Amino acid sequence: MSTLSYLNRQLSNKQDQLERLHTCERELKECRNEFKANQRFCLSPELSPTTWRGKLAKDFERIRRDGILQNYKDIKNNQMSQFHNCSF
Repeated sequence: MSTLSYLNRQLSNKQDQLERLHTCERELKECRNEFKANQRFCLSPELSPTTWRGKLAKDFERIRRDGILQNYKDIKNNQMSQFHNCSF
């Protein structure tokens, strides 16, 4: 009988762990969706020729496009997809 009690406790623990994993999965999906939605802010605010121009403006736009936006996409497409491919 003690073996049955032990197995029931183990089963209960595993069910609790599984529920926590499902909760984490839902929260992670919400974070991932929010992260994807915020990509547009990498290039904000948009700078017009009347706002800022010249070499510094071009350098700044290049940094935003090739640095910030590219790294953001890398996180979204590579690092975040690693979590997406996990199955619980």
